[in-house]
Amino acid sequence: MKRKILFYAFSVSLLFSGCSSKSISGNDWLLEQSFSYSDLEQASLSISDLFSLYFVGAVDKKDILNELELLTAQISFSQEQYLEGIEAISPSSHSYASKSGEEALTTSYEITLDFLDNAELLLKAGEQQQLMYEYLEWRELLITQIATYCTAIDLVSEKEENP
Repeated sequence: MKRKILFYAFSVSLLFSGCSSKSISGNDWLLEQSFSYSDLEQASLSISDLFSLYFVGAVDKKDILNELELLTAQISFSQEQYLEGIEAISPSSHSYASKSGEEALTTSYEITLDFLDNAELLLKAGEQQQLMYEYLEWRELLITQIATYCTAIDLVSEKEENP
């Protein structure tokens, strides 16, 4: 019986030591998110260009639907990688700024993917006016989230430079 208890205790301690070796502080993690930010920035530029062309009639519905499908796949893949990275954050190591930055990036992915899903439905239904409103709303929300993320990066960087 004692051997079983010791074996379980050893297994649990080994599990926790393995998890802690992969841990990173919330501040350090946030500073490493330039790839996620870059992916979102590139996707937002592509979305803006695509919808600008569509709204002026330079792109037809079939082409925009194909592009939306590709953008959705790209952003979904980026989001999966981003969410896997969140798991590496050491529990209780977030500062207010790093948590705000994490939430802003998470929200940016969510609102972008939601917009792309809604845009596809609106395009298929021929609701161009509603699509314009949705597009403008998405842009406003994304700008707010990206501003929050950039502010968090500035605060964390300043804290790292001046401990």
